[in-house]
Amino acid sequence: MVAKLHGSFVARIPGFEVVGAVHSGKDAIRACRDLLPDLVLLDVYLPDMTGLEVLARLRRDAPQVDVLVITAAREADTVRQELRSGVVHYLIKPFTFDDLRERLDHYAGAHRGLDGRSEADQAGVDRIFGMVPVGRRVRADRRRLAGQRAAVSRVLRLRSPGRRRAPVRPPRTRVRDFGCSIHVFNSQNRALA
Repeated sequence: MVAKLHGSFVARIPGFEVVGAVHSGKDAIRACRDLLPDLVLLDVYLPDMTGLEVLARLRRDAPQVDVLVITAAREADTVRQELRSGVVHYLIKPFTFDDLRERLDHYAGAHRGLDGRSEADQAGVDRIFGMVPVGRRVRADRRRLAGQRAAVSRVLRLRSPGRRRAPVRPPRTRVRDFGCSIHVFNSQNRALA
């Protein structure tokens, strides 16, 4: 069920294609070997082995595969181990479609940033790894804060005195932790969900 939901999320993101789903560590390893994917969405909790064990096998048997962990595992040691194993990101359940889209967009952008290049410069590498130079970050924060101040002043002007309304929040789709799912992406950002 979770694999289907994750697959439907991935299918909605331009540039990514779901090519299948597996539900165990052994099947994930086999699918990676057969399909030569670019990216795997991997849960830590699997029925036959842990996601950490799957990741170790993938690093040995299919080192070209990138892994994005999607899991309910919140233990700092687990996150550290996954990070040391080279995951591209770690997303904790429950999460929204926008949370997953942001990470997949970053992943795709990082690969586009290297397409057709034999060398990379530091600014390009910083963009790929999500680094923003301090000066730019400060300017961006100032612009964001200025926009927030303006929005707050508009909201304050729109409210009538003595009357309070609850803030309106857009509905958010959330993924619940109903089981494990492994998604494998291959060339051209196709995915095995």
